[in-house]
Amino acid sequence: MFGVSRFTVRSALRALQDRGYVRKQRPIGTRVIADRVEDQQTIRLTSLSDLVQLAEGGQQMITASADIAADPTLASTIGCAVGQHWRHLEVLRWTSGNKEAPAMLSHLWIHPMYSGVAQGLHLNRISPVVIFIEQIGQQFGDRPSDIQQTVSAFNIKGHLARALQVKNGTPGLRIQRWFRNGSGELILYADGFYNGLLYKHQTTLHLNN
Repeated sequence: MFGVSRFTVRSALRALQDRGYVRKQRPIGTRVIADRVEDQQTIRLTSLSDLVQLAEGGQQMITASADIAADPTLASTIGCAVGQHWRHLEVLRWTSGNKEAPAMLSHLWIHPMYSGVAQGLHLNRISPVVIFIEQIGQQFGDRPSDIQQTVSAFNIKGHLARALQVKNGTPGLRIQRWFRNGSGELILYADGFYNGLLYKHQTTLHLNN
């Protein structure tokens, strides 16, 4: 009707969906859900490749790196022995649209077996998670095959508010991820704290008939 191909129409609808204007809903079709662009980055996850793509882009900086003995709280969270040393990385990330205040602070805990890989991580626009996964695959033939994720809301306060340069009480999004290999062993735990004014989370579930 408008003199364009089906491929062009699909591409346009996909772009509108990615920006949050429309949503596909069976059996209704495509529905308009917004009439303006949101000043947020949407975290959309349907697979490991989506997680890797999310972790790329935007300036990132490792602000701390050390071997730390697990206290009772961390040991309970990651299922290790109290006192076992894990490699800890603290990472700040900025969105591509906001280069002043960081949008996320993440704590990464790396299995002692791979602490040597963590010590050599250097990054700019690529997440240490992505680099770590690539390095352990090359050096050890290991890789995550299962990722458990927990998403929770919280109010940003104290040192975290100072790190993200926001006021106390600003809404935040906490995303915890446990990366396990094919043997079920935890190789990486990521605990990310996001500025809730800059991020929203979206998950797509594909149901088997």
